[in-house]
Amino acid sequence: MLWEEYTTSTGHSWSIIGATLSSNDCTSIANRAVADRKRGNDVMESEGNHVMIMLEGNAILFRYLCLPNTIDPRDPRGAQ
Repeated sequence: MLWEEYTTSTGHSWSIIGATLSSNDCTSIANRAVADRKRGNDVMESEGNHVMIMLEGNAILFRYLCLPNTIDPRDPRGAQ
């Protein structure tokens, strides 16, 4: 499963981007997601699986993780 973490100064949330058949497919999609976030945005920082952009005066960090479908990165309550 490809997960996206969205972090701002007020908190963070997780969303599922999609499921893939292999870890290589997931990594490729994660790399495309990072490239898509960079396109047309004011990029403050980018390395590996994350990109930080400035949007309307706020820094937003996007992080992409490929995890087995048995692992949920959200807290135990499932809160986002």
